[in-house]
Amino acid sequence: TLDTTKYDMLQAVMEGMAFATRDMYEVAKSIGVCPERTKICGGGGKSPLERRMIANILNITVDVPVSEEGPGMGGAMDIVSGVKRVIVATRHCNKDGVPKIVKECTYPLTGIRVVSLIITEYCVFDIVDEHLVLLEKREDISLEKLKEITDAPFDVSPDCKTMTVEV
Repeated sequence: TLDTTKYDMLQAVMEGMAFATRDMYEVAKSIGVCPERTKICGGGGKSPLERRMIANILNITVDVPVSEEGPGMGGAMDIVSGVKRVIVATRHCNKDGVPKIVKECTYPLTGIRVVSLIITEYCVFDIVDEHLVLLEKREDISLEKLKEITDAPFDVSPDCKTMTVEV
């Protein structure tokens, strides 16, 4: 109606997001996953009203991380839960030079054992039986240097190809 305010519209959107979260929760319950609590981050995590709505609609505890655990973790979890193949495209090291291809994850996991291929600016790794296999590497980086900047151990495919870099 003409009496609808922007606050009414905002509440409707927030309720829609909360009920969409409930739909995902119901799917999880239908496959035997029954969480007793959930985390909310990003914009919704900053809104006490949104947190309360989700807690009330799901009837579970809603936790808010002390600091952001990464952008789009919830969306990323949705994506990796129903696909056959997950390909990660990332920088090989963070801005401080610390390897991002690691033996063990220290961040909250988006999914468990879902990644099948990792592509960085230096190389391409396949993941076979939870082990990295180097498929391609840049021609201007030595295997020794690649091992130095990769925390996780890896094997080199006998068919390993060279990536040509055009500058």
